Order: sequence, then C-alpha cells, then structure tokens
Amino acid sequence: MPVTRSTVTNELLQVLGPAISREPLFETLINIGLFLGNVWDWKGREKMTAALAALDADMANQARLGPKHVLTTVLTNFEEARGFSVVTDNSGRKRGQLYLSFLPPELFLAQLRAGYHWKDPTVSPEHGEFTHRLQWYLLIHAGVLGQGVAARDVMDVCGRYQRTKPPLNALNRESERTDLWEMLFDRDTKDGANSFLYPLADSDGDFRNPNNLNRYLRGVSSQDDLRLPPARRHAPLLQDFLKARFTKRSTSQDAYFLKKKYPGKSEEDLDTQQQVLYYKYVMAMSDEGISQLCGVTVSKVQEYVSATPPIL
Repeated sequence: MPVTRSTVTNELLQVLGPAISREPLFETLINIGLFLGNVWDWKGREKMTAALAALDADMANQARLGPKHVLTTVLTNFEEARGFSVVTDNSGRKRGQLYLSFLPPELFLAQLRAGYHWKDPTVSPEHGEFTHRLQWYLLIHAGVLGQGVAARDVMDVCGRYQRTKPPLNALNRESERTDLWEMLFDRDTKDGANSFLYPLADSDGDFRNPNNLNRYLRGVSSQDDLRLPPARRHAPLLQDFLKARFTKRSTSQDAYFLKKKYPGKSEEDLDTQQQVLYYKYVMAMSDEGISQLCGVTVSKVQEYVSATPPIL
C-alpha cells in the first residue's frame, strides 16, 4: 500500500496523540515519513539519487586524504556543519557517539535531545551501524526538512515524543513504548523481532526501516525497490564500503568489543580483573558501562533527561 501524506499523518496522531499536531515542526515530521516511506512517489527519486551522488563524491575526496575513517569523517563533518553535537576522541578526531551495547530508552531519547548521532556496531549486520546517519544525510541533502528548519531541532523533537500504550496488533503482550524516533527512523517489519509493535514498515522499499535502506544501498534489495535506480549507479564507493562492513560485521561482535576495550589482546590474555571489566563492558548493565559506551557521563545525560522530559 502506498505511503501517503494522509497515512503518515494519521499514524502520528493515532500513536502519539493530538499533542503531536500542535508541534511547530509537525509538517516537517510528516515530510520525513513521506520521503523515507515512499521515496519514489514524493518527488524523491531525483533527490535521493542526487544525495547519494553527493555522498559518494565526498567519500572519494576524503579517501584521497587517507583510507581510514572515510565514511565516519564525511558524516561527522556534515553533521557538525548542521549543528549536531560531536565527540572528540583521545586522538583529537571528531566523530559521533559510539554505542557498544543496548542503551536504555530514557538515555537514548536524551541523546537525541542532546543532538548526537552515533555509530552502533551492536546492531545486526542487516541493520548496519551507519544506517540512521545515512537516513539523516539523505533527507537533509534532499531538502526534506524545509527552508529555515534546523536539523538539530528536528532531532530534539524526536527525543521528546513517546507514547506508552498496548500495541494495536499485539495479542496478550505487555504494553510497549512507541516513540517518534521509531515511527520515522526505526520501524520494524512483519517478520522482525518487534513485529507486534505498531506501526510497521509498509514494504521492503520503506526506508523508515533501516534494514530496508541498508539492503538497497548494498545492492541486495527486493522487487519493491526496483522503482528506484540501483544505488551503485550513483554511489559505487558507498556500496562497496557498506558491503565490506556487512561482511566484517557478520563475524563475532565480541571480538569487536575486545578490540576496542583491550587492543592487541585476546580474551585469554586478560587477567581476572580485566575479564570482569570486559564482560561488564559487553553487557553495559552498570552506570559505569553506560558512561563508557555513550562517551558522555551518566550524570550529564541525566541532566538532559531532567531538563527536557519526553512529552507523554
């Protein structure tokens, strides 16, 4: 079923309630859902391909300066220029946040309100750790947000609207949280782990589901995406990078965690204390673990939570 302005609007009102319609950026939110949900029908085809070509050109220029951190650097520069927050690591390199485990919902929403993009290598290879940042690059470059609308303000809004209610298509399940971010950028599919949540991605070509966008960019999309020209035609460098990341990410994630926490060591090389810290790092169940993973102290994030509580 085609994604229309009416369906996007009605879903937002149905799930988040009438308060969302009074949001000054309500029309912008509708345009985001319409663009990512139905690129080929909302004057989006040319804008999407132009954005992909621009991203590929930026990557090619960055690659001439060195082969490492090409996509990360391009995205970080793009985001910082548009007012998003960035992290400076110990080497002085700017980047997005690095998440190495599940982030509790209240802290995740606080990160949105604080204006951070992120790389999340804990998500599945099908999802892709860069996909949400690519969603934002494409919609910003395509002009979807509208003239005079600050991208940082839109992300702030995404961190403030949520509704806790029983999913509309769940059977005897506990209440689940549905927030604006999930509706616009992180929908599941009918075959996904959270398929009981409402609403779901409309089709395999609905890029509100990150897996769908990642598949399209890697060149392994289903028939639903054939109305868009192949991504490789406009972004061959991006496609090769994402395909390589997919292959690499299909290996053990624990090895990735170990490399980041204890470079040059195997799990057998760790002493008892290091093993305890390593497993805590992987699980990230403590405040200390969350602090390490977010790149921001928990107390600082809690300030964001207190200062800008979600709209219920």
